[in-house]
Amino acid sequence: MRIIAGEFKSRKLESLKGDITRPTLDKVKESIFNRIGPYFDEQNILDVFGGSGNIAFEFLSRGIQQATIIEREPQAQQIIELNIKNLRVDNRVKLMKMDSFKAIKIINESFDYIYIDPPYRFNKFEKLMKLLEPLTKATTLLLYESDSKQEPVEVENYDLIRTDIYGHTRVTHYRQKQMVSE
Repeated sequence: MRIIAGEFKSRKLESLKGDITRPTLDKVKESIFNRIGPYFDEQNILDVFGGSGNIAFEFLSRGIQQATIIEREPQAQQIIELNIKNLRVDNRVKLMKMDSFKAIKIINESFDYIYIDPPYRFNKFEKLMKLLEPLTKATTLLLYESDSKQEPVEVENYDLIRTDIYGHTRVTHYRQKQMVSE
């Protein structure tokens, strides 16, 4: 696994062996960034279910200033810490070593991007999206990675912007619904 573009282009990232995490494939990452923009400036990301931190580090490489990664698995936390050290981004990454639902409840900021990549058998998506509402603003883009067989879910208070399928992976884009004033 490697970083595709930007400041850390071609740098190798450590990943866990086995099935504790499921890293986003390079071709999926490349397609995502072709859709949302190749580079960023002065923005931040929340990576929920961080795994190896693959997505957050790609965002950092492309100019995101600050990343918050949530990961509860100790082995994955060690890999994220190793990647932080290897890329020398400890001043740009906050690693929350806890369950995603608990972490979201104590975060006190909003994000420009939120990447959600839970285990494919995850069945609490709508509950998670409800908890994320205070962390979003009108321009926040939420990206939800799931199995391609899983149909996109319409979620209260969010507009489903688009859904893309890349082999066995579906990435669905959401934004906070805008209230229309009368």
